[in-house]
Amino acid sequence: MNKKIELGSIISGTMRKEDLIPAFIDEIFSIDDKNQVALEIQSGMKVSDYYEKEISDWDLDSLFDELNNLCNIDGAYFGAHPGDGSDYGFWMFEE
Repeated sequence: MNKKIELGSIISGTMRKEDLIPAFIDEIFSIDDKNQVALEIQSGMKVSDYYEKEISDWDLDSLFDELNNLCNIDGAYFGAHPGDGSDYGFWMFEE
């Protein structure tokens, strides 16, 4: 891993795959620059009409999973902010 995870937003104000997928890949590479999940998805994005295809939905799910796997803060997760569904980042679980 290249950096410690920081709590807070990575991208906000959008729910479009065209915005989320590149932002999530960038975040993964900032944590692990040789991450295989991100490398494979980045390679697959080169197909024409990628964002209109079902594979982009699966890739988005995989990126959520991978960011959660990379989250190394106890009691934290990667996902949408509890109060704003279009704000994605690392957050503490609410008790």
